[in-house]
Amino acid sequence: MAYEDEKMEHLIQQHGRRFISGTILFREGDYGDTVFLIHKGKVKISKQVRNNEKTLAILGKGEFFGEMAVTGGKACYSGLKTCLLGQQC
Repeated sequence: MAYEDEKMEHLIQQHGRRFISGTILFREGDYGDTVFLIHKGKVKISKQVRNNEKTLAILGKGEFFGEMAVTGGKACYSGLKTCLLGQQC
């Protein structure tokens, strides 16, 4: 195993969380204090528009989200994030 892989595995063991498919990670307007990095699976980002859910993006391994709530001067998340196909974000 490469050094970088070992570091990533160590971080996942210490800080990683698993989510089952369909878990809503947060909703638009929720207080944001977490950045999520996707290790396995996919996450759907969606938004309610006139009582309809609109998919904005599907994120996968190596991508991250939630950073704007933590670093962008906003204390709230935007959009709805749902763990889709994987268990670890």
